[in-house]
Amino acid sequence: MDLFGGLVVLGFCVVGAIVALFADNLGRKLGKKRLSLFKLRPRHTATLLTGAAGFSIPLVTVLLMALASGEVRTILREGSQLRAQRDVARQSLNKATSDLTSKTSEVEARQKEIGVLGGQVKTTQSKLEASNKEIAAKVRQAMALTGKVSRLQGQLGKFQRDFGRISAQVRVLKPQLVRAKAEYADLQQRTKIANVQLTSVNGELRAVNTRATELDLQNTQLERSIKAKEGEIKDLTARQTQIQKEFDLARQQYDLAIKNLDQERGKLTDELGQLQGQFDALSRDVEDLQTISQGLQANAQSARTKSLIVARFDELARLRIQPGLTAEEARIQVESALVQARRETQKLGAKPDANGLTANLVQVQFRDTVKTPDEQVADAIKAITGSKDQMVVLVNSLFNAFQDESVPVLLQVRKNPVVFKPGDVIAEARIDGSKSDDQVVQELTTFFTKDLRDSAVKKGMIAAIGRPLGEVGPEQLIQLVQDVRSTQRRLRVIAVATRETRAADTLVMEFRYR
Repeated sequence: MDLFGGLVVLGFCVVGAIVALFADNLGRKLGKKRLSLFKLRPRHTATLLTGAAGFSIPLVTVLLMALASGEVRTILREGSQLRAQRDVARQSLNKATSDLTSKTSEVEARQKEIGVLGGQVKTTQSKLEASNKEIAAKVRQAMALTGKVSRLQGQLGKFQRDFGRISAQVRVLKPQLVRAKAEYADLQQRTKIANVQLTSVNGELRAVNTRATELDLQNTQLERSIKAKEGEIKDLTARQTQIQKEFDLARQQYDLAIKNLDQERGKLTDELGQLQGQFDALSRDVEDLQTISQGLQANAQSARTKSLIVARFDELARLRIQPGLTAEEARIQVESALVQARRETQKLGAKPDANGLTANLVQVQFRDTVKTPDEQVADAIKAITGSKDQMVVLVNSLFNAFQDESVPVLLQVRKNPVVFKPGDVIAEARIDGSKSDDQVVQELTTFFTKDLRDSAVKKGMIAAIGRPLGEVGPEQLIQLVQDVRSTQRRLRVIAVATRETRAADTLVMEFRYR
């Protein structure tokens, strides 16, 4: 393939690429417009129009090139014939050149033989003349071939001049192609902007359609409401008539009830005398209770002089309950929690009550309801029975308790979900490493006892009054102080959970710095 053919192929490739892009863009636009021809579906219509555009644009391009250039018309009309003539001419030229070289070699050989055989000129005169004739014939043949080669070289020069003209035309067309590419890019940009605007308009149109649909639904609902209200008005009218009848009947019953009340009044007067006697008896009982209360107050006053063993709401027992227990299994777990609380209060120095128990449930009031100990246990068993979640039973002191006293307790059942997973941040604080060891220890202690505790409780941990949520050993605290002090700057200390931790578990954590 010569240069001109390569340029033609390249030109067709470029035009093909432009046509492909244009056809793709046209297909998208047609698909979005959802046109329909010959009762075809919009997608098939877009495919048909895109194919038609892809077929017609290259055809129009070739026709325009043929109209603009005679060489192109010649190539389209006689391209294969010119190629065949060129090949024949090249073969003839190669053959003539080979023959000329062969004959020249023969002439040189003959001349050498003539020089060597100078004495045999006469004897070989006839042969020489024959050879000369043959040489003359070959020379004439070579001259004929030389003329043919000259003609072929002229044709080749013409072809070269034609190629130069076509190359010049290609150079002229290149800027036009560049401008066309720029215009195509600009059209693509405008198309993108138009698509964005179209998308926005479509969104607004969908919003309007949605609002219209909502208004239609509201209108339908209002019509239904109007019909319903009309039905209600009819029902109320009928109901009013019925109520009037019922009122008349009730008035008659009221008159009859008044008569009955007059009869009952005499009976109630007799019963009132009996109740008065009962009231006098209750008054005497109240006086007895007041005497007992004064005795209890005196005992309580004397007990306050003894040491405090349990503060109000101190946690005495914490028992984790697995899910899916039966009522009997739940009862055993609740009793086990109460036994654990009694052991703890016995260690602290509590005195058993009349039933021999150092800690026991007492009657308490929850909102507007008074709960007996049995009812509290029943509520706890009900909360645990069949629960799909892990639960925890908490036993806390209800009041302050002193040495040689029994401890009244409160029973709670709470869920025990997973609060922290390994790697979860529990809390963080900014500690100044440039301060002294005592100051750093104080800031870390405040972080452990307040910030970390408050953050963990806020995220769902169940904290016990007077007890830490997690343990930080002396070695870990010393290492933490050394790490903070070694930076000599203010840094973030982050407490991170090292294992899965539920609400009632003890926090196990490590510390990271940033």
